[in-house]
Amino acid sequence: WEEGNAAGGVGGRRIRILLGDDEGDPRRAASVDQDLIRRGVRLFLGHSLSTTTEAALPLMERHRCLLVSPLASSPRLSGRDDLLVRLPSASPLSGRDLGRHGARLGLRRVACAWDRGNEIYALPWVESFAEAFRREGGEMTARRSYLRRAGGSFDELAAELLRHRPDGVLAVAGALDVALLAQRLRLRGFQGPILCAPWGVGRELVAYGGGAVEGLRTIHFVHPLGEVGEFSDRFRSRFREDPSWSAVLGYETAQVLLEALEAFAPDIFFVEL
Repeated sequence: WEEGNAAGGVGGRRIRILLGDDEGDPRRAASVDQDLIRRGVRLFLGHSLSTTTEAALPLMERHRCLLVSPLASSPRLSGRDDLLVRLPSASPLSGRDLGRHGARLGLRRVACAWDRGNEIYALPWVESFAEAFRREGGEMTARRSYLRRAGGSFDELAAELLRHRPDGVLAVAGALDVALLAQRLRLRGFQGPILCAPWGVGRELVAYGGGAVEGLRTIHFVHPLGEVGEFSDRFRSRFREDPSWSAVLGYETAQVLLEALEAFAPDIFFVEL
């Protein structure tokens, strides 16, 4: 947005950004958006999770607001006539590809843990992995769901997965959860490959996982350290750290929005973001 304003804004008008935090909770998503709508917002960049995106959609439809998400990729959000625009492809594609990759690694028995707090993303992803893995001769020996915000023990989760004697473990969850589960798996002596969905890639993965996530396998649609030319260099210069892949997708989504707004600037009176 700073780049857009530095270039003259949209149709000669500056872009104003209003922020809201849904805390990754679908119960908060609609209330946060409702407050922004009261303040005049009609164009939203977000939400990050498929589950919070789904929770926000009825409100967007009711108020005729456009929701543009850089990250939500559940197939349950596809094929609808609504006001959601997404940049990523549907999530099961990466589940299918990682299932095939796991079989090529020689895995035959995989146990899976998935966070049902983002069920509309995680469950189709698990099912896509399992089907592709089965077609290659493998078996998903356990599917254990848990709810991150409800607490619980990752040590107990690791013990339950290992009870099924897998030669690989799949985690479909956020980066911190993948890191903590990997730690408990290694402490319990599991030496096999750990795999995770793209959702599990983030700074917390290495920061909290350490050596436990060494050799972790995943499939991603952008560079996990956000290597995108000049944007990466500017990001490092300003924040003194590498951009995450979600930051990259957020940036690219903002660029798409700016181009679209500029193209239709003669028809826009005022836009608040």
